[in-house]
Amino acid sequence: MIRPRHDSLLLTLLLIGAGVMLLVLAWPLFANEIFLEHDVGAVFVPLRWFYAQCLASGDSFLWLPNIYMGVYLQGEGQTGMTHPLHWALYKFLPFTSAFDLELLLSYPALFAGTVLWLRRWKLPNAAVLFGALLFTFSGYPIISWLWLVHVEVLAHTPWLLWCIDMAMRDRSPRKVTGALFGVTVLTASAILAGYPQMVYVSGLAEGMYALFLWRLGSAGASPSPLR
Repeated sequence: MIRPRHDSLLLTLLLIGAGVMLLVLAWPLFANEIFLEHDVGAVFVPLRWFYAQCLASGDSFLWLPNIYMGVYLQGEGQTGMTHPLHWALYKFLPFTSAFDLELLLSYPALFAGTVLWLRRWKLPNAAVLFGALLFTFSGYPIISWLWLVHVEVLAHTPWLLWCIDMAMRDRSPRKVTGALFGVTVLTASAILAGYPQMVYVSGLAEGMYALFLWRLGSAGASPSPLR
């Protein structure tokens, strides 16, 4: 059994660990620079630069004439040009800040969503934070900064699981309605982020979790929320 003092120390260390990881990822933002490794420099930066220039000049960003014989950029799918957050970032911020924030914001969103979801299971606070730290900064989310839209869509997943859990196990009609609305908005946001393959993967996780909760309820477990 962990004593309260040791529990507080463990919580502090977990939060410090999460903060350090975020600071490492945020280093280009503070330095006014951009990561340019691999596909980031070869694909994502040029496409978003074109997108930002179109927003600044008022031109259409749907068609990119600079490569091949022209490309329907909206159909390319990994720029997410109709997502409200992308539009706001590249419309109102300098390009380097907008790009760095697009990369960075997925990680605190992933961490916070996982905390909310795991708390539904009445886990100890240290276990919740450790689970969120592990999920947010494990191998796939960290290496996938090279394809930043992967992490953007993945960051929706724990929030969707949280909403699904609330919709299926909460007795409050207001909360259930809010959770269903959340599922709708978050699913739309994930689609607009611009990577359908990851939307499919996230949908598999959501479907399996909903099936698990349904099976849990049919086995006689209490449908009321755990937290």
